Amino acid sequence: MTTESLNNGSLPGLLEGVRVIDLTHYISGPYCTKLMATLGADVIKIERPGSGDPIRKFGPFPKALTPAPVPVIEGEVSPESGAWFLYLNTSKKSLTLDLNSDEGKDILKSLIPSAQIVVENFAPGTLDKMGLGYSDLQKLNPGLVMTSITNYGQTGPYRDWKATELNLYAAGGLMYITGEPESEPLKEGAPLAQLGAGQTAFVATMGALMHSEDTGQGQHIDLAIADYATNILENAMMQYSYSGEEYTRVGNRGYGRAAWGIYPCQDGYVGIISGPDTRWPEIAGIMEREELSDPRFASRNGRLINADEALYEIRDGIAYITMNRPEKMNAIDPEMRQILWDSFQDVQNNPEVRCAIVTGNGRAFSTGHDLVAMSNARANEGPSTGDLYVVQANIWKPIIAAINGICLAQGCGIALGSDIRVASSEAQFGWPQAKRGLSSVSGPALLSQVVPRNIAFEFLFTGDFVDAQRALDLMLVNYVVPPEEVMPKAEELARKITANAPLSIAAIKEVSIKGTEMGLEERVNYAQKKRDEVLLTEDAKEGVKAFAEKRAPVWTGR
Repeated sequence: MTTESLNNGSLPGLLEGVRVIDLTHYISGPYCTKLMATLGADVIKIERPGSGDPIRKFGPFPKALTPAPVPVIEGEVSPESGAWFLYLNTSKKSLTLDLNSDEGKDILKSLIPSAQIVVENFAPGTLDKMGLGYSDLQKLNPGLVMTSITNYGQTGPYRDWKATELNLYAAGGLMYITGEPESEPLKEGAPLAQLGAGQTAFVATMGALMHSEDTGQGQHIDLAIADYATNILENAMMQYSYSGEEYTRVGNRGYGRAAWGIYPCQDGYVGIISGPDTRWPEIAGIMEREELSDPRFASRNGRLINADEALYEIRDGIAYITMNRPEKMNAIDPEMRQILWDSFQDVQNNPEVRCAIVTGNGRAFSTGHDLVAMSNARANEGPSTGDLYVVQANIWKPIIAAINGICLAQGCGIALGSDIRVASSEAQFGWPQAKRGLSSVSGPALLSQVVPRNIAFEFLFTGDFVDAQRALDLMLVNYVVPPEEVMPKAEELARKITANAPLSIAAIKEVSIKGTEMGLEERVNYAQKKRDEVLLTEDAKEGVKAFAEKRAPVWTGR
């Protein structure tokens, strides 16, 4: 490599004086040679006649280029305007050759003696059949470095297999570890496998070029994109090699760490890395979640054990309470019950909250008590099942249950303790305690208030499950929607609620619930009392004024 200065006096590029013959197309190869061109190499891109590199047809395309680099037929896009092609081929020279013709082959061979590098990503064996393989070209230039990028390599049982980005993610293992624990594997957002393989090919080529300059002997580099996708698994490979334990999908959470990941906040999302244990109380203070300073969360292991038993967040006046033990079907253990109790308390006491949505993560809303965890819990540890129902019942703000799947026992209690219930068409409901020699709190206490006693007894005595449609027919739920529409429907209802006067809604709910315990005259008097209290509030005055002025009211909760 030479180090002569450029005419403009700037420092020379690292690869100035190096000629690269670029026989690549699509993404991985062009990205490799783009890096070389960026560092000053003289890159000559060879394209097929007519259509050129297929990446030219990939968008996005600009609405208009003035003037257009190449005349374009109306309704078509310029082959020079695709963003991917422009990005991957900056700083390169261009040459069109028909490598299937003798003339095209001769022209290519005439370039080889003056080149140091050839990069290609044809299917294995293609250049050999043309008489342009490494063994052919090395005769013209013994120091030539040739880098071949393919899906699965030049040898082996998969060498002739076709592949897309999706295949490469799956074969390399990236998809297996990407996504949420209870959801399907996910592909990466960017063409990471191809871009990463191009970058790796660049590094390998630089090593071979140094060897060639030192010894005069070229090398043929065989780089498989699937190999790159496997090599970046890193800790997943190490974990399996050392312990035999497979690395599983963890979503946006750190593997083996808490709190570590991407979490929702009031104005979007925030990345949190909890750092050393000594800093944890400070982090809890920054988040204004002093309850997380509890000794249970003081150590990294403690935070991991107790992480995400339930998630609680507030967005646009809506509190989201998510039971988050998907690997246990959101079965409720003492820690989750405590966090649910704390969350319900905040819903009632936090003036920012107008409405709450409670749901489960994964395939279940909740399957009720975690019997093993509850049997190992100390007596009088945290709030009881009854305490949880009572605190939920005394919230005068609307609660919507987004029932995303199986809903059993105490899970049914939380759902029935909610004011509006939206169920997945795949949801099932049941109180199986009698099948296990247990009794129920939510069944006798709550179910018989929603359905006739004989229906409640049928469910409680038999332990049979109820599907979503029958639950709708019995008015156990308000709506049954496809699984993917459960949360959108719950949020639609919540937004309608939060648009209304919070004190009016609180009064309506309080009278409706407390009134069931009163006689008619007492119930009417109590309703009138609450109405008069609401009439004296600022929100009532604002509502009347906004109606008269034909505008949307602005509620303050006062």
